[in-house]
Amino acid sequence: MASKKEKSNELIVVLKHIAEGKEEAIRSFYLDHYNQFINYGRTITQDRHAVEDAIQQLLIWIVENPRKARRLDRPDVYFFRSLRNNLIKEQMASRKDLQDKLRETLSEMMITKSAEKKWMENEEEQEIIDRLQKEIRTLPDYLQQTLYLRFFSNLEYKDISSIMEIKPNVARIYIHRAIERLRSTLKL
Repeated sequence: MASKKEKSNELIVVLKHIAEGKEEAIRSFYLDHYNQFINYGRTITQDRHAVEDAIQQLLIWIVENPRKARRLDRPDVYFFRSLRNNLIKEQMASRKDLQDKLRETLSEMMITKSAEKKWMENEEEQEIIDRLQKEIRTLPDYLQQTLYLRFFSNLEYKDISSIMEIKPNVARIYIHRAIERLRSTLKL
């Protein structure tokens, strides 16, 4: 299994190859990385078609603007940030619905994808999962997004800060705050 660093480097190479017009890179993107962006996009909106359209638009931009795309040091971070920004622009009109859906999706993802769920099989452990899910839903959107980017997309703080347009120290603080809130509420 590839490490976080190897997966990140692989994505960077694939996006740069797309910018260079290599058709096999698009196939590789869809086979190896597409779901990662779908999952991230679905933390912003439940509308899978809107996420797919936004991803398609970003790929088209890369193909149509190869010079700009090749100059990106971290096309993966650019792709995450652009995906986030484009989806948020589309969803501004229904902000309240977006917040509810984000909380629900992130909570469900944390329960279904968490490593903890695999070893939490008895009733007491299931209760902790239920309480965690409930508490995550109460976190502000920005804390939920930083948790997702850090723990499910395996991004570094500097990448999270770039995507969310905050300073790296602020990203660390957000993760710390989210974890501390969960710990204090759940008394872990």
